[in-house]
Amino acid sequence: MVKEMSKNTSDPALGKFTSKGGVLIPWVVKDNKQDYIDATAHQWRGHQPPTYLGELWKSRHPGWRAEIPDKGALKYWWRGQGAAWLVRFNAETLSAMRALRAHPSALTVLQGGNSSDGDGLSGGRVSAAAVHAASAFPLPPGTVSVHIRHGDKHREMTLVPLFNYLEAANSLVDENTLGYSGKVLFLSTEDPAAVADLETTGFWSWEASAAAGGKLDPVNVVPDKVEAAVYQPPFARWTYLISKHPFLPRENSNGPLQMKTFQKNLSPGQLTLRWWLQLFMALECDAWVGTRGSNWNRLIDELRCIWLPKCGRVYREVGIKPADYLDYGW
Repeated sequence: MVKEMSKNTSDPALGKFTSKGGVLIPWVVKDNKQDYIDATAHQWRGHQPPTYLGELWKSRHPGWRAEIPDKGALKYWWRGQGAAWLVRFNAETLSAMRALRAHPSALTVLQGGNSSDGDGLSGGRVSAAAVHAASAFPLPPGTVSVHIRHGDKHREMTLVPLFNYLEAANSLVDENTLGYSGKVLFLSTEDPAAVADLETTGFWSWEASAAAGGKLDPVNVVPDKVEAAVYQPPFARWTYLISKHPFLPRENSNGPLQMKTFQKNLSPGQLTLRWWLQLFMALECDAWVGTRGSNWNRLIDELRCIWLPKCGRVYREVGIKPADYLDYGW
């Protein structure tokens, strides 16, 4: 699935081995010439990057000092560099994911809100705008990615409910209206209950939104002459896109258990490709809502900065505090 490091490779992007069994990591130096550094020859200090790479990072961030509170940023940067290098997919895998991305079932519009014509309530006719959003490649400009990590993550952190993610996405758009006015949301999660909650109750009414923790709209401030659709609760004004069953079956557990459950219809490799496609579609988006307490969310955060020039776009954290995630897992 990913590019291999081979002792006989002639591709400088794949890395190569030293005579003593160490690994030479490819690194681009000045004048765009390929060079290698010996990862085993550089000092490691408390899981910090190899000295050479740490100094390179600091030279590009002159305001950084090891003793100030953001010292975890260097480790977070190094983790991202390592992750991006490890998941360099080979040509066969990328071709398979391109085919999956073009599959008509890759994205489905959830009924409700801006996804439907008429009153915007669940069960209406899917709007032309929503159909266009689901078929677009890449996803429409301003699309917000929301990855909800539930499953067995409860062993490591307090799970964040669906409402919190939607509330963060809505406030993100309200605070950055010009860049995200389309209100298109791509949802990925292993939790079928989160999908069902969004699809069935959908928070399309003020009552449902309030029951989940939102504020009930004061009816007495609604002018009589304005259409009722204007007064839909915030979550009903979005177009929701998702990969649904059977294209992507879900079980609220972990990867190995999902592979075992669905192996009659999808091989482990096929299911893995579909989940990687979820990450690739998240990278098509222009803003992200998630929790970096999740490795998958951290991959999204890292790869948007390393594979793509999207590091300056908005990422909204809904779970742990930044001071926690910078050292998470080290």
